[in-house]
Amino acid sequence: MKNNKDKITVFKAFFDLDKEVSWINEMNKKGWKLVYIKCGALYTFIKTEPDEYVTILHAEEKEKISELTAFAAQCGYESIPHTNDGAGTILYFTGKKEEVFSEFVQETSEKIKSLKIFRKFFSTLSVLYGILSIITLLLALLFVALDIGIGFDVFISIMTSVTILLFIFSFLTFLFTCSIKHRYTRKVNSLNNDSTLYE
Repeated sequence: MKNNKDKITVFKAFFDLDKEVSWINEMNKKGWKLVYIKCGALYTFIKTEPDEYVTILHAEEKEKISELTAFAAQCGYESIPHTNDGAGTILYFTGKKEEVFSEFVQETSEKIKSLKIFRKFFSTLSVLYGILSIITLLLALLFVALDIGIGFDVFISIMTSVTILLFIFSFLTFLFTCSIKHRYTRKVNSLNNDSTLYE
């Protein structure tokens, strides 16, 4: 963690967006306002009054991001720049508590659309890690077969260990991203059920 009196940069890695925004808001309560995110893991904060700011996440289709950002500004939020700007669909907004709406997207349909984008993001991640798991498993089996076939070889033994570790990491990440995807599915279904009840 880099810091001076009025500015800090914290390294933190998240797969769970709910936990990420919860942590950012804990920093807000301690008197730190998020101003920039680099590489998805380096968070830069500046010193503010404790509990002065609140931060929210929202997702939107790429072609509507500028429109949503302008609407958020009307609601008292400012967009937090990050290195995925222009490439992703996840937006970070922050604003002073007394000057913003607690949630500027009130329509259930808009909330559902945002959650579906989050779900798609984690669905894509789960597919990528699933493919990586299969590839690393096949490589690990190949190296094990080679090791057995030609006898003990230091290089092949090291490669076997490395590919097994990569398989374990990618498979656990696959399971984790699947669980987050299902969590967003449950949220979408819950909102859909609620909207049906009130129709």
